[in-house]
Amino acid sequence: MAEAKLNFDEAAFDKTSDTYHLYDRLYQGMQKANEVDAPTLPSADDLIVKDSNGNATFDNDGNPVLDSAKAAQIAQVSAAYSDIMMKNAAYLFANSIMSVLNGAGSGGSSTNGFVSRAGDSMTGSLSAWYGFDAGVDGQKIFEVSIDASNKSWAIVQGSLRVTEDAEINGLVKLGQGIAFDGVKSIYLDNNTLTIERQNITLKGDVVVDGTFKLGNTLINSAGIFWDKYEFYHAGNSNKSDVDWAMNNGTVYGNLTVKGDASIDGKLTSSGGFSLGADNKPLLYSEVITSMDGDGKPVNTAQVVLDSDFRIINGHGIKFDNDYIVNVRNSNVVSFSAPGMIMNLGDSDNGKQTSKISLQSDIWDYTNNFKLISKEGAGYFPNGLKADCAVNGSSVLETYRTDADNVGVLFPKQIRFGSTTGPAIYQDPTTGRLNIQLAYVTGGATTEQLTFNTYFAQSTSLFRDQSLAWSATLHFFTEGEFFAFDKPVEAEYFAIKSSSYKTRLIEDALFFDDGKFIEGVVDGLRYAGNGYFDGNISSPSFASGFAGYGWAVKDQVTNGGFHATFDSLTIRKKMRVYELEVQKISCTNGSLWVSDFCSGDEVIPIT
Repeated sequence: MAEAKLNFDEAAFDKTSDTYHLYDRLYQGMQKANEVDAPTLPSADDLIVKDSNGNATFDNDGNPVLDSAKAAQIAQVSAAYSDIMMKNAAYLFANSIMSVLNGAGSGGSSTNGFVSRAGDSMTGSLSAWYGFDAGVDGQKIFEVSIDASNKSWAIVQGSLRVTEDAEINGLVKLGQGIAFDGVKSIYLDNNTLTIERQNITLKGDVVVDGTFKLGNTLINSAGIFWDKYEFYHAGNSNKSDVDWAMNNGTVYGNLTVKGDASIDGKLTSSGGFSLGADNKPLLYSEVITSMDGDGKPVNTAQVVLDSDFRIINGHGIKFDNDYIVNVRNSNVVSFSAPGMIMNLGDSDNGKQTSKISLQSDIWDYTNNFKLISKEGAGYFPNGLKADCAVNGSSVLETYRTDADNVGVLFPKQIRFGSTTGPAIYQDPTTGRLNIQLAYVTGGATTEQLTFNTYFAQSTSLFRDQSLAWSATLHFFTEGEFFAFDKPVEAEYFAIKSSSYKTRLIEDALFFDDGKFIEGVVDGLRYAGNGYFDGNISSPSFASGFAGYGWAVKDQVTNGGFHATFDSLTIRKKMRVYELEVQKISCTNGSLWVSDFCSGDEVIPIT
């Protein structure tokens, strides 16, 4: 694994930039956040309800019975601690970002492109191809949308003022007419288009497909008439190259403009609008009717965008004065929720997002490390930590103290198979490595017993006495015995004792210094005195003249011990308190009888 190092030149960091200001605020906040101590919680052993003997109690399923009051206390303390940490983190990010946005040189005129939500200006164009709302003082005035028929609408909820020319390529629908200077001048009256103004001037060509009547003046396709008299002019028609100007005008029917339309004043279209191109409506308004709780129809006006919304490089979509979508350059598009919460996979109208599919890999902010691949592989180069809400503390995390001491920490238990399976953990009191295994009796698991191991100062008589310190690896279990289902091999075995040095090595059993049983080529060698509480004999033995084998046995009938051998040779003196000779002789030839015994000394008895 590579050595941790900075991904930027800290010495060359421009300390006057907004980026450094945000970095410094976040770094200081994260340092202070790490100084917070975790809440002190009862240990797992304190949570278990115990009987009068101090033993843990279990429910019918074999699970430890927990103290509900202490468990509720842990949950309350953990929830409060977690809430404080989340609030501190949220405030840190919000405060740091807003300090940059509200700092010197952070407005729209800065090189970083920030626009303050408190008010600012833009030097580029605004494009919002996926929807746009605008208003003043919290009231929406203008919006763009698409109705159910994919018709594009732009809805103005209020007055529309145009100080320059206005070009409309589609149909403009006017409900109550057209007003000039606040006075309704062009409107429909009983299905008749009425132009009402003190003075009306028409400049340019006017084409009327029907009859035009002004007092007694009548104009139709046949000509111009006053009463019954006809007025004539060159061609009796207007010319296409003649401009026409008027002050006020009201169109009660459809108004069709074949060329461009320029509006210097405000354009009002309270009945809806439709804007498009290539004879297709792209942005238009529509009204959707729904029923309220009382069954009454409710009309909702909206703007429909029936086209792609193209954002030019360097621009985006804003909420109030903050970008929520920003095309920063040809390679970066940013989605954000400044000062708010960004939800992914939210719900609307009672419908939840079915799933969020990751189509690309997720990288860190430096683009040097792939954190999560689209296939689901994860990589966390600066560490990993997993907490458990129940305990309110870490249950898995990586650590590094130096290049050689790196690894994974398990502050709690490691279980296998299930939450009640075998467990491995460090004893919080003794520091020993505990292994918790199932106790099986009668073919079923009744409880779990602990096996642990640890090093301690050696007290063995075999320890190297020249060393000031010697360690012994201990094994302890709550069970009564250790059983090995396979042979156990070792250089030698020693019995734990403070008085004797009993040990078993290859071909020898030592009881103490100078006392042992050793296997030799043709049998066993016994070093030290031999004491027998019972009889000793050859493997096969029968007493009497025709018997076989040898034995030294206890005489049960008359007491004492009796030895039987086939031959006995004594090289030195033999003392016999009583001598009984039994002899069986059979001969088919000579029989010699001689003195049987002799004595060195005769003592008379008086």
